[in-house]
Amino acid sequence: MMSGLMIDPYDHPDGVDCVYIATSMYHDDEVFTVTCDCDGDAQCTGSSCTCVCTSNVNYEEGKLVEDKLNGRGSVFECNETCRCDFSCKNRESQKGPSRDLEIASSGAKGYGVFARRHILRGSFICEYAGEISLQNIRDKTSDWRYVITLNETMADGSTTNTFIDATKFGNVGRYLNHSCDPNCVLVPVRYDNVTPKVGIFAARDIVEGEELCYVYAQHDGDLSDTPCLCGSDTCKKFLPLGCYKGS
Repeated sequence: MMSGLMIDPYDHPDGVDCVYIATSMYHDDEVFTVTCDCDGDAQCTGSSCTCVCTSNVNYEEGKLVEDKLNGRGSVFECNETCRCDFSCKNRESQKGPSRDLEIASSGAKGYGVFARRHILRGSFICEYAGEISLQNIRDKTSDWRYVITLNETMADGSTTNTFIDATKFGNVGRYLNHSCDPNCVLVPVRYDNVTPKVGIFAARDIVEGEELCYVYAQHDGDLSDTPCLCGSDTCKKFLPLGCYKGS
């Protein structure tokens, strides 16, 4: 069993009315029951690891594998009931956010998150932390800009929605802005609960000083009435509506 793995050096900028949390808060207690008996030498990278077998290999050399990065499959990491230790290679999202981030002004967009150093494709950036629920938790006290709706299609063909609301509780992931040409991608990650958390990973190599962005919602042409300020060549002029689709 392993605990205390996550290290998060960030905090909200002065004046932001939000409680900082290192990882998401659940509104249910449906514990994820898969566990492994791997020892430190096994490092949870092969078929002998029960957790890895649940979703196939997730990471190679600390980077998310191509299939997962391209939206083909969820990530199932080892959890606190597993025997593996700090050398486990299947806990990248639990180690906390990249240390190479900076929360700073992004002009008219407000705050943004920028790379302090070069970040390689597939690297874990941070979790999008907030209050998690399977029920729509958007209400008059929630700011829709901070609510992610993750839509997943399960193996039996059914779909499920997971809502992550960072209005009142959130982490550094709260400050990543939208881009119509993003350099980051959202990936469902499970390890301590059946309901997924959301990991943000580098979709390509990111250079020092570049702003980190992802697509706020995948859509089929539906746009909100909120102007998009990403400035990319492929900008759709307005922010998208809808869900972010996981696998």
